[in-house]
Amino acid sequence: GLTHEGDCEFIQHTILRHGGEPVWCDDVIYNMLGSEVRVQPDDAGTVTFLHSGQVGDLIYGLPAIKAVGGGILYLAPGNRKDANFSIEMAEKTGTLLRLQPYIRDVRIWGRKESITHNLDAFRTVGNPTQENLTDLHLRAVGMGVEHKESAWLTVPPLTTPGKDVVFQRTPRRRNPHFSWKQIYDEYRDRAVLVGIREEQALFEREVGPIDCFRPHDFLEMASLIRGSSVF
Repeated sequence: GLTHEGDCEFIQHTILRHGGEPVWCDDVIYNMLGSEVRVQPDDAGTVTFLHSGQVGDLIYGLPAIKAVGGGILYLAPGNRKDANFSIEMAEKTGTLLRLQPYIRDVRIWGRKESITHNLDAFRTVGNPTQENLTDLHLRAVGMGVEHKESAWLTVPPLTTPGKDVVFQRTPRRRNPHFSWKQIYDEYRDRAVLVGIREEQALFEREVGPIDCFRPHDFLEMASLIRGSSVF
């Protein structure tokens, strides 16, 4: 598979030897994903999907899978230098994905399986930094944006005694105008932060003390959010 540095180096050197322009390793892999994926039904007519992460991109791609009618989802972790979508991350996401009624199974792509819908194409059908990611995934499979209006995640609710409000705050892509202090003052006695230890430390340093729930996987995180009164 194209998940090891040695493989990346070999592919990059091969392209340079044939007169190509210098490129980053993940660009080579992404180009190969786009050109070598056999985008066709297999002999049994199974509908299959391919996605290489990250987790947020993958979640926003689920309406496209549901809109097409579902099938088997193949994950290709480790294929982009700017992504932290590892095998471990894929496994933690898989428990949530397999629970969805439109996903028959979640598997790691071995580069030999036929793919009918390459969801990584969402990066080429528009501008992921300026457009809605769900819209781009739907566009990549030829479906309309109205499919994002219906729920695409099904999870059982999980509750924490005395804590019916869930906060989630990462260091990335914050809204500087969002008044976390005001929200905190209103809900802190009922709230729990869902996240990792570093996110709790940052929250307590910038906002205030908070209990933290560290989920085992993304299914547990989604269930906690589902069971809350306010998120």
